[in-house]
Amino acid sequence: ELNVKCEETFQRLKTTTQHHQLEKLQWVTRQQSKSHDWHIHRAGRITSTKFHHVATTDKLSKNYIMDTTQYNKTTLNVPSVIWGENMEQTARQQYSDFMSKNHQGLLVSTCGLVVQPSEPYLEQDVSSLLLFR
Repeated sequence: ELNVKCEETFQRLKTTTQHHQLEKLQWVTRQQSKSHDWHIHRAGRITSTKFHHVATTDKLSKNYIMDTTQYNKTTLNVPSVIWGENMEQTARQQYSDFMSKNHQGLLVSTCGLVVQPSEPYLEQDVSSLLLFR
């Protein structure tokens, strides 16, 4: 069952990794956990946060693989996570205001899933991009 799911996921990822598709994916997932597409497209991918652990572990149980590739994902409805989600835009704005004092042309922009075509099974959850005009 897990082998079939892995193969299906890998084939799906290989067929949806054109550059223009990945740019669109990054755009439509900017709301991150509030985005239905964000949840769908994280499944089957290893996040940059978990990559080191995956690359260095000897533990390859079914549950470990399912957790790592987001198939057993549960929503954290704890006060600290809810507070963080509610304050994210405020924090982004305060960071932008503070850093703009010393960096002319700074733009802090939201960002969605970042996937490289050469490694479609890896993804980065970047909450913000720093751009300089």
